[in-house]
Amino acid sequence: MLKEEEKGILSELPVGIVVVNPVRRVLFSNRAALRLLGRQDSGESSLCHLYIRDSKEPCVECPLEPDGINPFVSELQFPAKGCFLEVFAQLRENGAVIETITDISLRKNFQRELDKAALFDPGSGVFKRNIIRERLQREMHRARFNNTTVSIILVHIPALSGFNVRDISKAVARVLRGIGETLGRGARAHDHAYRFGIDTFIIILPGEDLAGVLRVAKKLSYRMAELGIEDTKIGVANMAKLRLADELIHTAQHALYRAVHSPEPISTA
Repeated sequence: MLKEEEKGILSELPVGIVVVNPVRRVLFSNRAALRLLGRQDSGESSLCHLYIRDSKEPCVECPLEPDGINPFVSELQFPAKGCFLEVFAQLRENGAVIETITDISLRKNFQRELDKAALFDPGSGVFKRNIIRERLQREMHRARFNNTTVSIILVHIPALSGFNVRDISKAVARVLRGIGETLGRGARAHDHAYRFGIDTFIIILPGEDLAGVLRVAKKLSYRMAELGIEDTKIGVANMAKLRLADELIHTAQHALYRAVHSPEPISTA
């Protein structure tokens, strides 16, 4: 049992503290823990620490090994509150569990923004060029293994070539994002759109043969026109017997070059 002076000290700590006895009854929860867990009080009849966290059915097993003393760290997400909690649970030799609960929402959200910044172009919201080859190579390997295919679409938007992405106005940024969203919706949900340059985008279409990718390219051309974007040029390519991502990209670039120097908006290699 906790002594009164111990409870007094724990009550004033800024981090959440929950103490659970060997039969998974909550002995003590300080004010910070109750606030973080969204509860008014622990209650004498509360069962285990998992029950306090989830407000669901009480668990029948403790996540810590009965004879272990190693700490157990878990993360809890509360989507309705938009917060993340980290629980550091230490099983004591007497069978009691002491949990330290910390709000790590700021850290998680910051990490999420860092991860997003590493993957996505801030202007258009599509994937950055530096991960294209890796993902395309993986899709080509998967296609060979499954005896399927992969095609890509390269989209050139001349109207963007005069802008520096870092200095464009908010209005132009919204147009860029709209283009990125259109490219992302131009094919199935598992297809990927990437920023390939200031005025160029690329879409990877797993499982799509040349005839299929041409159909998607035509729909995409119409969508660009609906956005009021003129002179959009598209090059398409299928992996066929190619084995390297760079080879497929170069093939699409040749197709795009032909489209740029042709009255037709779409070309194949």
